[in-house]
Amino acid sequence: DEKNIAPWRDFFAEPLRICGHWTGIRGVSLDHIPCVGAVPEMTQFQQRFGKWRHHANLKMNEKMPNQPGLWVFSGFGARGLLTLPYLAEILKQLLLQQPVMMATDLLQSISPARFYKKKIITSKV
Repeated sequence: DEKNIAPWRDFFAEPLRICGHWTGIRGVSLDHIPCVGAVPEMTQFQQRFGKWRHHANLKMNEKMPNQPGLWVFSGFGARGLLTLPYLAEILKQLLLQQPVMMATDLLQSISPARFYKKKIITSKV
């Protein structure tokens, strides 16, 4: 606290006093986009979508192989208050296999599989 206050001491007529402090941690994903959906099974995912290594923008109609019963709902960071209710509804629709009220591109952008896809494209797996 003293180190943070030191550069500002000359700007104020009254001396600055430390009255207390607060810190916090927000859970964010590496790309700062929420992570919502089923967790892919890595080995099958690599086999099924390995073509992305050579053709990153290739559109594929195959279903993603998932870990049975393993879902992610995290990475909301500072925007959680705004996105949590809507994404909770999306997760419920995914879990109950109901029609999802979100564009496919947006659904893919929040999927945990995006991290696996990036690893395949950059050849880190």
